[in-house]
Amino acid sequence: MSNTFSYLVIISGVILLALGMSFIALQAHHENSFMTFGRFGSRPAVVSLSSVLQAHGGATDIDWQRFSQQGTLTYYTGLSSVSRQQVQRKLNFLTDGPNMKYDRASLGSAQTYLFLGDRLVRTTSETGTKQEAKEVEGVEAAGIKFQIATFGLAPVLKRLSDPGAKVRFVSSGSKGDQFEVKTSSGFWYFYCSSSHLIERLEIGEITVTYDDYRTIDGLKMPFHQNVSKGDTLLYEISLEAFTLKPVFARGLFQS
Repeated sequence: MSNTFSYLVIISGVILLALGMSFIALQAHHENSFMTFGRFGSRPAVVSLSSVLQAHGGATDIDWQRFSQQGTLTYYTGLSSVSRQQVQRKLNFLTDGPNMKYDRASLGSAQTYLFLGDRLVRTTSETGTKQEAKEVEGVEAAGIKFQIATFGLAPVLKRLSDPGAKVRFVSSGSKGDQFEVKTSSGFWYFYCSSSHLIERLEIGEITVTYDDYRTIDGLKMPFHQNVSKGDTLLYEISLEAFTLKPVFARGLFQS
């Protein structure tokens, strides 16, 4: 059992390392946001960012600043079909403007990540026993921020709707309508279908694909996604619940 657990920890570390490297491409100009976007350039386009946002949120602008969502993250260990093992984590993400709380639970343990200003603090619980909170930095912090920034489409839409976003339409091709997002570290891209729904992100070596679109409270949201590095699937997420503008308890975003 200890060897299996250690192997899962190693696999988790590899995933976080891959995500952490790609998170660099997501960093933007604003200090208090790890994924802010804006419009730039004046190139005319048949497809606009406004049409993309309206396709997901309807005819009126949606305030994506406060929402909650739950889902299941699944990844696989082992190199062969014989040794392959499925591992799942239950995810719960809550955000109210800059305040964020991210819970992951699996294998009798749970981790809660809180954003406290510029700090990311992790609290781990083993079999219900809460351990000491610890500030997270480096690869783990970058990997967790990447997971949050691409968990479902709401975090992406939240940042694309920022008035300071730097986004431009590039072209239409086999992958769909391509948009370029400029950040302080370079560029990343997203692709939309003919109905203007986002189906793909390309961030460094990481590709995120979204599918199984459903309508919930008038919003069109994908309920399944794959996160890959090249041809290797890192993990997939099934969205199970989404609530826009929930009422949070006082003190929820405090350690």
